[in-house]
Amino acid sequence: MRSDGFLRNLCIWTAVGAVCVTARQMLVDVPMPQAVLAGASVGVLFGLFMAVLGAVASDGYVPPFETGELVAALRDLPRDAVNVRESITLPLAPDQALAVCRATLRADGHFAWVRAEPATGMVRARGRMSWQSWGERIQIRVEPVEGGSRVEIRSWPRIRATRFDSGTNRGNVERIRAALAKHAPQALAAAAPPEAPAPIDPRAWAEAWFRART
Repeated sequence: MRSDGFLRNLCIWTAVGAVCVTARQMLVDVPMPQAVLAGASVGVLFGLFMAVLGAVASDGYVPPFETGELVAALRDLPRDAVNVRESITLPLAPDQALAVCRATLRADGHFAWVRAEPATGMVRARGRMSWQSWGERIQIRVEPVEGGSRVEIRSWPRIRATRFDSGTNRGNVERIRAALAKHAPQALAAAAPPEAPAPIDPRAWAEAWFRART
């Protein structure tokens, strides 16, 4: 993404945000001047946020102003902290384990679009958007092993640029693992250690980043 792409995104998303907010304000009988002012204010903030988000997601581009250094630092953050993967073993045949995984995801109110793929031994789902996350992708892979099935649980952000998730993806994996472990109590104790580092604290990271530059 070049600078013209950044400016184009800024203008487009500013307009989208302004129109949506203005229309919303007018629907609730807010006078036109106040509605337009609110729409313009929110639109500028929304447009800047979306443009910077697009810059973070792009490869090899840094906006041509002061936020460039911050965007580059955000892009360099490791994604492993929000890409969580764990494995457990269940004393079930692969087809039974697959059915249990699908039922577990459907029973959890946070997941939607649960889809089982018996041919590949996988279950996929999407996490709903919340104030902590724009949504997550869930993937469970079931493989036959001696004495049962190995179940690999993975959760990662739907938006590629995500670097902070307040532990949402780790919480997804741990919640699924605990639910599956009810079918084999020993599985919880035998679960493989987490393969991802501890989640990054956005406040601590931001404070450290600004201290290093003052």
